[in-house]
Amino acid sequence: MGRQKTKPAPKLPMATQRLAQVIRELGISRAHFAERLGMSSSGINALFLKENTQISVVQAKAVECEFGVSYRWLLDGIGSRWFAQYDRLRPSERWLLKHGSPEAYPSMATMVDIPMNLDLVFSKAAHAVDRKNDSIPAWDGSSV
Repeated sequence: MGRQKTKPAPKLPMATQRLAQVIRELGISRAHFAERLGMSSSGINALFLKENTQISVVQAKAVECEFGVSYRWLLDGIGSRWFAQYDRLRPSERWLLKHGSPEAYPSMATMVDIPMNLDLVFSKAAHAVDRKNDSIPAWDGSSV
């Protein structure tokens, strides 16, 4: 029996295994993956060739920004794999995006009325500050 020609593959951390899964699913090479993240090929390969090499939070966040993979899922396996950019918004902000996006639903309301009303409300609130005692007067509901 001869000498073993290659070393056995190292036991990779779970985060690195998840990263390999993402690269396979994206259907791109490690070199192209590294290039899109601004890393060298050797830098990405080090994650796969050296046992116990961990993915940093900065690397995981870069993967999230570039490919839409949740950094929490990548590092810890927590949550959904794909990052939903609107998950962190308040319900009112989601409504505004849904109904106020000119690309999704162009109309007079989304293009003119909503922005003008928001400007009107915020400009009136800014001018309503009483300069003498720095207090905001009570709103009487008549200016909307």
